[in-house]
Amino acid sequence: MTPEDDEGPPPADAYGGAAPFRSATPDPLLHRALPVAAELPTYRGSAARRDVVAGVTVAALAIPAAMAYAEVAGLDPINGLYALLLPAIAYALLGSSRQVSVGPEGSLSALVTLKATVTVTPTFTRLCSPFRARLQLIVAETGNSVGFDISSLTVTLRDLPGNIQASRTYTSADLTLAMGGSHINAGASRTLIFESAYPGNVDTMDSTATAHIILSDDAGNPQTIDLPPAFQHDGC
Repeated sequence: MTPEDDEGPPPADAYGGAAPFRSATPDPLLHRALPVAAELPTYRGSAARRDVVAGVTVAALAIPAAMAYAEVAGLDPINGLYALLLPAIAYALLGSSRQVSVGPEGSLSALVTLKATVTVTPTFTRLCSPFRARLQLIVAETGNSVGFDISSLTVTLRDLPGNIQASRTYTSADLTLAMGGSHINAGASRTLIFESAYPGNVDTMDSTATAHIILSDDAGNPQTIDLPPAFQHDGC
């Protein structure tokens, strides 16, 4: 053992009654509100060239990626630029760490804005044997992104003046019987066929069919689709 080992702890009054550790001096309010203000007085022009090169390099990679993330999410590419530039500018002024990566992230942007792409294809036909009208609706998810469930589907047939001659509202249970299910998976489709007495005369353009669909996709996004009037064609 050395003589220093036998000295033991310092006496209680070794620091004159003060704490042995110095308390940290709080940063000025300006530095706490705008951390970048603490760096500006020590910033040198020699570092500007390196920062410009680093900024151009990051921008060359980040800008195309941000625009691509927006397209994956089904948004306009300009939204990807906003998601990249605005947070980066805000963090440059308000952020306290130099090692934080700020900007859109691919998988998260795709998940947050995942939405079913629903396509409805109508075929409205005048039948002659027997003399009836047939409306066929092919409901499909064409974005291969996420499935959806139909809670209500209403079909309506009108004559030339626009008077309703036939109408029916299908619930989820009705759709299960009519087209095998109310849920349509991503990339899949189902077909609904509705028949009724012919709503018009014999002219092939004197009646129309419409559809009103209420659905919710598997990502929780509700949608309402109003199919534009479909003019019938002669199936005789």
